[in-house]
Amino acid sequence: MKTLWLYKLLCATLSSSCLTFAYYDDRLSLEQAAVTRLLQNYSSKVRPKGIKKTITNLGEVAYPVFVNVTVNVLSLSGFDDVKMEFKAQLRFVQEWHDSRLALNNSIFRPNDWLRLAQDQRPWFPDTFFQNEQSGHEHEVDKPNHSMLLHPTGWIRYNKRLTMTFSCPMDLMLFPHDNQTCVIDFASYAFTTSDIIFQWSPESVLFQPTASSELDTIPDTKAIPKDLPKFEITKYFAEECSSTTSTGSYSCLRVKLLLQRQASYFILQLYIPSTMLVFVSCVSFWIDWRSAPARVPLTIVTLLTITTQSQSINAVLPPVSYSKAIDIWIGACVLFVFGALIEYAVVNYIGSNEQKRYNARRDRYHRQFEVERQGSVSDSQALSAEAAVSGRRRHNRKEKSPSSAKTVVFSNSQANAAFSHKEELGDNFHSTDYVQYRFIKNRPLVIDEEIRIEVPKGRGNEKASSALLEGGGEQYVEKQKSRAERIDKFSRALFPLGFIMFSFVYWWLYVPR
Repeated sequence: MKTLWLYKLLCATLSSSCLTFAYYDDRLSLEQAAVTRLLQNYSSKVRPKGIKKTITNLGEVAYPVFVNVTVNVLSLSGFDDVKMEFKAQLRFVQEWHDSRLALNNSIFRPNDWLRLAQDQRPWFPDTFFQNEQSGHEHEVDKPNHSMLLHPTGWIRYNKRLTMTFSCPMDLMLFPHDNQTCVIDFASYAFTTSDIIFQWSPESVLFQPTASSELDTIPDTKAIPKDLPKFEITKYFAEECSSTTSTGSYSCLRVKLLLQRQASYFILQLYIPSTMLVFVSCVSFWIDWRSAPARVPLTIVTLLTITTQSQSINAVLPPVSYSKAIDIWIGACVLFVFGALIEYAVVNYIGSNEQKRYNARRDRYHRQFEVERQGSVSDSQALSAEAAVSGRRRHNRKEKSPSSAKTVVFSNSQANAAFSHKEELGDNFHSTDYVQYRFIKNRPLVIDEEIRIEVPKGRGNEKASSALLEGGGEQYVEKQKSRAERIDKFSRALFPLGFIMFSFVYWWLYVPR
């Protein structure tokens, strides 16, 4: 008994399935038969008559075909600043009404769409992309396009395209620039009296990103955030109809507002170039006589910044105007080159002063030798006279400074002479003296005199040479401070100047 019931249940199930399959087979056969019957007397070379009357710009009455368009952006890539282009993969959907393909059959429901075969080609718009440079349809592993027919006569044509579009860019604010790229499409031959493009309710869609939440509905209006160079801030679906000598043409446009991501340039250019500028400022703390240390430091930094500039400009088009990045690199080169010029000036001034000091020192040596020889001769004459005249006259000459000779030295020479006073001992109070006149602070110009008496004779050459050596050291130190004053001023001028320039640069060029 159970076996009989199971047999009957199986037969009923199989019968239901067979009836279902038979129904679908019959329905598909009816669809293909209906479409084939419609296309027998159908000419794909003649456009369908529009369902809405319009008035053209010339005042003529026309019945154009209204084509509803939806652009589904699958991916954006290949933004090239040199060629000024970008690549886009689109699913391009067009819908229009053709009353010649309306099916008056009760078996078709309002939501049914009939799929047309490859050889069933009705009329479709001659749409072309105005700023397209290259493109192709996908055919792996079957042609990626479909054409559906609604029983009411609406046709939906869907195809997958990958195209390269031109995108003129203004790089004056590069890399802090915002760009506008568009995708324009229109009819190639038909004017607005024949075809009018209009956006569908879902005008522009973006391919949703993968989500781990299966119950989350993908947001096709969300702007993609994974572009390598740019970030899409906004997008618009606009019209771009134009009028030429041959008539008015309907056009639609997808406008993308792009903001360049400057993080790459901050890490690869701005931070390293800033460090190089401050490294060049380190040379101001190195003694100006150390040419092997200062010159290579500034030259290496200058060459490094120049190499950075060339590497950045290699990926940019040769435009006729200055870009923001050119101003930054130019300022960095100017500061580093200024450090090199500053050292050249300091070295030139210091070298000239050193030569001038050497000439004066030689002149002082010659003058000192002349005065010293004269002092020795006077000392011998005075000694002979003292032997004849007696002790009294000799004591009177000892107290009289009128017979002393005068030699001009700097103040430091006096200090050197006083420092050797203890070494002279009692000889410092001998009978015959040469009077030395010292000038405070400035050589060759009498400002303030300091008078000391140094014994004449060969035994006091040590004190005399100390005068010259002391004056020389003072003069060298004075000339060294003159060269270092420029370095000291540059230590504050160059860093502060670059900081002020950086503040103005970022305030002007960085978008707010």
